[in-house]
Amino acid sequence: MKVWATSKNLRINQQKTREMVVVKRSKASLASLPSITGVKRATSMKILGITIGERLTVSEHVDKILCSCASSLYALRVLRDHGMPAEALHLVSRATTVARLLYASPAWWGLLSAEEVDRIERFMRRVKRTGFLPPDAPSANCMAETADTALFADVIRDRCHVLRKHFLERPVSKYNLRPRPHPFELTSKNNRSYISRMLFKNIC
Repeated sequence: MKVWATSKNLRINQQKTREMVVVKRSKASLASLPSITGVKRATSMKILGITIGERLTVSEHVDKILCSCASSLYALRVLRDHGMPAEALHLVSRATTVARLLYASPAWWGLLSAEEVDRIERFMRRVKRTGFLPPDAPSANCMAETADTALFADVIRDRCHVLRKHFLERPVSKYNLRPRPHPFELTSKNNRSYISRMLFKNIC
């Protein structure tokens, strides 16, 4: 890490730097062992607003985001009590509470357990019951799938997209095979990975 930082003409602040070792779910945590780089070792890390655990779980992120979104319901209630029309209230809810709940969902939705998905869906049903979203508003899972698809469409369309390098271009075939909805090679299937989820989506 220090060598990399030096090569980029950067200086590492030891007080603000953390190290996290990813371990399998069946293995014991390595957080108590001596650090490899000399900085403090952590069991979770917040990366661009998403908290990822050492076992590649997002339980801590779900706890934090649901708590934050639940707190925002008070502000929506105040707006409603002051006479904000239902359509405007739905718009504000989507722009604040829902946007915060599903922020960067392609990066972490595949890491959710069934119980965590259910917690998020229960919260969405609560928002609908209180009138902050229309009854026919899509579920959190549908909105996450929409975000996945929109991001993948951007990757396919833009050859300079930052994620494009993570997809292996499929060689041009001379055979008249069944068309695939994307120009990339398939990898090993893994529903927890965004890239794998999108490569195998709608190819059956």
